Amino acid sequence: MKTIAITELTEIEAIIRKCPYCTVGITDLEGNPYVVPMNFAYRDGIIYLHSGPEGSKVTMAEKRPRVCITFCDTSWCICTGRWHAVTA
Repeated sequence: MKTIAITELTEIEAIIRKCPYCTVGITDLEGNPYVVPMNFAYRDGIIYLHSGPEGSKVTMAEKRPRVCITFCDTSWCICTGRWHAVTA
């Protein structure tokens, strides 16, 4: 598979909007990679991940907030960033 870098924001957003879910890569408490599918919302350039207020994903991300999010459809997009908890 050939990898290309998509830098145009409209193309990236089009891929994100087509995806029904994403996969999130987190580092667990022992330093091992942990990848889990998650529901999400996207608005104004921010990705919101849906999760309960407690649990292993939240604990891991609070301890090691650097995450990698992959969106897959017929195309795919990988985003990296930092976890920030938002409660409603």
